[in-house]
Amino acid sequence: MHVERSKEYGPGTVLTFLTLVALMIIAGCGGNDAGSKWKEVENDVSLPLCGVWAASLGEAWVIACDGQGAMGIILEWDGNIFDRDFFETDHIFRDIAGAGDSVWVVGNTPIYQLYHKCLSYHLGANGDWQGFECGDEAMHGVGVGLSGNAAGVGNSGNVWSWNTSFWEMEPGAVEGEPSLKSVWYGGSGEVWVAGSNGSIARKDGPGWEISETPTEESLYCIWGRGPDDIWAVGSEGTVLKYDGSVWTTEDTGFGQTDFHGVWGVPEGDLWVVGEAGTVLHRDLSGVWTREAGITTTSDLLDVRGSSAADIWVVGDGGIILHHES
Repeated sequence: MHVERSKEYGPGTVLTFLTLVALMIIAGCGGNDAGSKWKEVENDVSLPLCGVWAASLGEAWVIACDGQGAMGIILEWDGNIFDRDFFETDHIFRDIAGAGDSVWVVGNTPIYQLYHKCLSYHLGANGDWQGFECGDEAMHGVGVGLSGNAAGVGNSGNVWSWNTSFWEMEPGAVEGEPSLKSVWYGGSGEVWVAGSNGSIARKDGPGWEISETPTEESLYCIWGRGPDDIWAVGSEGTVLKYDGSVWTTEDTGFGQTDFHGVWGVPEGDLWVVGEAGTVLHRDLSGVWTREAGITTTSDLLDVRGSSAADIWVVGDGGIILHHES
């Protein structure tokens, strides 16, 4: 929210009570009055939290991603508190995603270990996390399809596909071998990936198709509502939109902030999170505003929700924000 402060009133100016009330209302609008309903949620983790998945109201998971301490932590929300659902040393988690009853967490073991390898865990129907081997390369991102299919991405254009009971890796699958960071699994089965140098690729058949994008900035997250409404965000304030034909740059009006996460609801509202406590909202008319009521200055690393009334944001220092209306 920006409030104009440069205007000066002359000696004879009298601000009536009604004028003061009007100014207070204007200052509190911020373009999205739901912003005042963001609340910080307590938890016992002070590490960076880099991923969140919300299955439904009262059901969410958050992952810690401390690369130095290498402690793999998964927190589960039961509707009232976050509790540690999983803890393992020598784990570096990087992403979490789900669809329906299927939830995946991926990452890698620390590079100082003799056998540096990929990590993946799936939340089973019995509520336990089951580990699956996925090779010797780090998996940076994961996406999950409605049918239970999953795809992962990593360095050098590497892509993984989940084949019912095991991961199959395609080394250098994406042309140019970019460092891939994020996956979005579309409802019709198409898979989109994004990463370094503005790289975006799509698979809807036997091979990967490279998309032309208007940027060479790193892209950290890709997400969509459907094949003609896909978004990607990244460094230096980059926000891209795909309309089914071309990728274009979206001007949020908020400078060169690094954006790390993007998510929206079917109705059209969209949220983007990034550096220094930035949470942006795009309304149905395409207007971007900064969400009100958020006091943290921590870098925010991911955003997900189950609906517009249940949105989670996570970031550095164990920060967890929840919007519930």
